[in-house]
Amino acid sequence: MPRHRLHDDPSRGQRQIALEGWTITTTKRPILSIPEADAQVPRLAVTRSVWRLTPRPIRKHSASNQLDLALPEICFGNNALRVSHDETGFALEWNTIDLLRAVQRGQGWDARPGAGPVRVAYADEWTRASVIVQKPFDWTYTTLHPGSTSGSRIGQHPEWRPAPRTHPGIPLASLARTDIPILFFDEVPLFEDELGDNGIANATVRVRVNHESFFILARFALRIDNVLFRHFDVRVYHAFGSNEILREIKGREAPYDLLKQRLQQQQYPTGRRAGAGISLRSSTAGSGTSAPSTTMPMIPSRTGYSTAAPPSSSSSSPFRNGPLSSSSGSPHPPEPTEDLTPLTDANWVAGVLEELALVEEMQNGLSVGSEEAPRPDGAAPDPKAWEGKGRKLEVLEVPVASRT
Repeated sequence: MPRHRLHDDPSRGQRQIALEGWTITTTKRPILSIPEADAQVPRLAVTRSVWRLTPRPIRKHSASNQLDLALPEICFGNNALRVSHDETGFALEWNTIDLLRAVQRGQGWDARPGAGPVRVAYADEWTRASVIVQKPFDWTYTTLHPGSTSGSRIGQHPEWRPAPRTHPGIPLASLARTDIPILFFDEVPLFEDELGDNGIANATVRVRVNHESFFILARFALRIDNVLFRHFDVRVYHAFGSNEILREIKGREAPYDLLKQRLQQQQYPTGRRAGAGISLRSSTAGSGTSAPSTTMPMIPSRTGYSTAAPPSSSSSSPFRNGPLSSSSGSPHPPEPTEDLTPLTDANWVAGVLEELALVEEMQNGLSVGSEEAPRPDGAAPDPKAWEGKGRKLEVLEVPVASRT
């Protein structure tokens, strides 16, 4: 059995494991201080009705100024996960600054092909406010950063390449085994923002190490209430002793109402829920897999600006609604309390997004895991569709020091 070394350094917020020629280090420190985080220009604050520019002190060398965007509300700018190959110095790394550096920004960013911009219904009020945004950027903080790869000190610069179509991919069955002890596990938060009370965007990276392999999941998760859900997952796997590293990149996106309907189907499988306004009929007849349709307004996932009605001010919470009353004052017949809290569970959302993606692949006549979706009638790709949507599997050859 291979030997391993564990090391903790609380003063630096670091934990580390070394085994089989690899060193894996996590760094978790407090959120950025005000001098580190404040920008040189006014910070953009988003409210439900207008954009508000709040002046901040001018400070040089701030993270916000380097990135040319307003930092998320909770920004762990010093956090990171680093995996380094001891023999050659080759390394993989996930850190907050690199992820934010990949956020779309600049004048006209939302018109660029593949940007996939998102707009809430009351953004028209922001437009009428005639606010000039001095640092335009994607307010959802959507990032497609797959992790940084650094070259080795022996002159090799390995690159990710598409995996062969016959490649089995990441061995999920092996990762699910419970008889292999976990030697090291950590979760590193990178950033989080409530998007002006419109939802939440956050990024985290997790690592798990056992005697046979290491496995990494870096996830950007976005929820915009009444509009959409979006996930961008990067999974990295390496079996010790092998000469390759696997990287699976998945981008998933679906309308908010579609996931809400799936939840309601689970909670009320017979469809008996007063006033729900939900149709449980399948929209994939003949496909062999059922997927729900809805009588609620749907937001096509391949549009540019997705819109939806703003949440009702009469609701005490967007995640738990009780029985409603009619305008005459007489209550409706009692109905079960609607619990929408699973919509805040990133793991539940990820599972449903994956299920919906598989249904879409089958509808389009794709084999499971195909990277490119065929366009009906040879139609050109929608330039406003989010470029992160899809799946790809890549491999990287581990560098090897020359032997003399």
